[in-house]
Amino acid sequence: MDILRSTAELLGDVLTHDFSGLVTVLRGEEALTVPTTLGKTEFAIDESGQLLENVRSRDFLIDRVRYVFAGTIQKPAAGDRIVIQENGDTVTYEVSHPGGKSQLAEFWGTYGTKWRIHTKEIQRV
Repeated sequence: MDILRSTAELLGDVLTHDFSGLVTVLRGEEALTVPTTLGKTEFAIDESGQLLENVRSRDFLIDRVRYVFAGTIQKPAAGDRIVIQENGDTVTYEVSHPGGKSQLAEFWGTYGTKWRIHTKEIQRV
């Protein structure tokens, strides 16, 4: 038995259970409701070695095994939308990467059991 792996999985379960809220993930006509933990990433967008701007991404940490569309586990894709309730508003985020030059999502955690999904806000009502 791998004690480090077991401990990492236990901590991931605690994070999901105790520090998560539910969101709805949309891809085309399909929707799924999953627990997520919120995060953020700051990116420095530069072009040809010249800093243009700093951009913040709203990140969602979602268990990889829960990101299921068409009956199979999927990788987050550009255009997927994540809907969340924030301070009485319904906010929609779109999976994207600031600057469009890097991954939309990356494995997160010691054993990559979660997706860290980068998004931008596209609607607030």
